[in-house]
Amino acid sequence: MEVEGTSYQGVTVGPGALPERLAATAARFGAAVGRALADEGHRGGFDVDVVADGAGRLAPTETDLRLTGR
Repeated sequence: MEVEGTSYQGVTVGPGALPERLAATAARFGAAVGRALADEGHRGGFDVDVVADGAGRLAPTETDLRLTGR
């Protein structure tokens, strides 16, 4: 997320947005979410949004159960 002062400037998404190690962690988490959704009967597209801090920790912020920009 890009912030200037207290103003939101945008976000970077897609391949290359996260370092490889964090991308692999995010992918594993997304796969686990997908399995849980499937177990509950969800069929179809979804995404999981995450944020990363300066220490390289990821935190999921939301899951969208719809077609998203892939």
